[in-house]
Amino acid sequence: MVNNDPKPAADLIKKTMKIYPYTSGGYGTSIAQALTGEVMLAKDSPVPPTKFIEVSGKSFNTIPPSDYTFYEVINKLVQEEPLGTLDPELMGQIAAIGIVKGKPFNPDARMKKILTDAANVGNATARMLNFSPRESEGINYYEGSQWTNMLFVGGYLFETPPPMLTKDGFKPFPPTGARTLNSRTLFFNGYTGITPAMCMRLTRVGSQYLLATKDANAKGRHSVQYFEIMGNRGIYEDGWLAAARFEIPWEIAGKSIDQLANAKWELYHVAEDFSEANDLAESKPEKLKELQDAFMVEAKKYNVLPLDGRMSERLDPKLRAAGPPKTEWTYYGNNVQLPEPVGPQLFPRSFSLVAQLTIPEKGAEGVIACAGAFSAGWTLYIMNNKPVFHYTCFDIADLTIPGTISIPVGDVGLKTEFISDGKPEGRGTLKIYVNDKLAGEGKLTRTLFRHGLEPFDVGQGSDTPVDPVYKSQGEFPFTDSIYKITFTITQ
Repeated sequence: MVNNDPKPAADLIKKTMKIYPYTSGGYGTSIAQALTGEVMLAKDSPVPPTKFIEVSGKSFNTIPPSDYTFYEVINKLVQEEPLGTLDPELMGQIAAIGIVKGKPFNPDARMKKILTDAANVGNATARMLNFSPRESEGINYYEGSQWTNMLFVGGYLFETPPPMLTKDGFKPFPPTGARTLNSRTLFFNGYTGITPAMCMRLTRVGSQYLLATKDANAKGRHSVQYFEIMGNRGIYEDGWLAAARFEIPWEIAGKSIDQLANAKWELYHVAEDFSEANDLAESKPEKLKELQDAFMVEAKKYNVLPLDGRMSERLDPKLRAAGPPKTEWTYYGNNVQLPEPVGPQLFPRSFSLVAQLTIPEKGAEGVIACAGAFSAGWTLYIMNNKPVFHYTCFDIADLTIPGTISIPVGDVGLKTEFISDGKPEGRGTLKIYVNDKLAGEGKLTRTLFRHGLEPFDVGQGSDTPVDPVYKSQGEFPFTDSIYKITFTITQ
């Protein structure tokens, strides 16, 4: 909106928005698919002019009618959509009541009465399933609960329940081979679309979609809830809400602790004032004090204290409770795997990596250490008896530094040294040494402080290889002994 006028935004969208047709190997194909060989890259299709349809002022209703006109809507759907939109089984059912593509739908008075009665009974049945389901339907969240989810008995396809999460892991259910018709009727009576995420049994994954339609006078199980982000805080307790806004997080710079302490509190009786329109802080100071005290109880219980409204200062790693961040990490053996943020924090700072290896007469190969994966990451490995360092950064700053000195037999010190240019892009020079002899050198034009979700590894590669050169060898584990590997920040 520009001065409460949506036209400039609408004009900008019409001017710049392009809708690209999907082409296998072209628009809509991810680089990951191409790298895994799932598709071949191809030329993009020509981009047609983008067509905008004006819907301002148009009515749109996703709630179907519940009387005889329901069948008129079905007939319109059959006539306007191409053959194959509805499956033959369903088309046969509606053909039995006179709805056939290409033919008029003109039921006589007798049939119209039958359809009217059917619509009334069907609507009443669906509403009963929605608002007063029997416990035998199996949709209650737990035995005796008023909370229900119609997808628990058949999943989003209304056939097989979603997997159950137990202490031993996921417990899948076998296909039932039968549609759960009541749960499907219940769902589509109240809702329009469905996805697998609507019936996940995992906390914080997907949506639970729990419904409660009975026993409005039952005491709620949710009596207290606190909130705090960057000094903004609130507390809900038994129908009352008190909250103090300090500042939105991205505008906190320069705010003081005094401003945090003196932030204005508001009070709402949300059991009666759900939209929080009537601030009662001045008229009910005792209630406000009661909720402020309740907030401090919850804040102490859940380690919110001390309250601190600073932002950038709180992100300073030197202020960690554990003390200043480490500048050296040492690991022993071939089998180390850690989340990358827990492992050595290297790029874009200058650092050295020193691995003490034992190489047999037959030689050795494999990954010494790596972090990240095929899209972004780094890896140091030995192949064909020579060291190799590879860095990948989303195909925009990839570099392979091959070693020029063969790895000797016996105890070997393999070292890489990164010397940062101090630029924001994380540029710098990386050198490889074998027993303190320079064996390779290259210029990294961009580096990252984090390389994705895959771990930091010693002695083996990531699940998806950082360097596609050893993709065919899986995790490409090092074939002999890594005694010790040390990472040191040198800047």
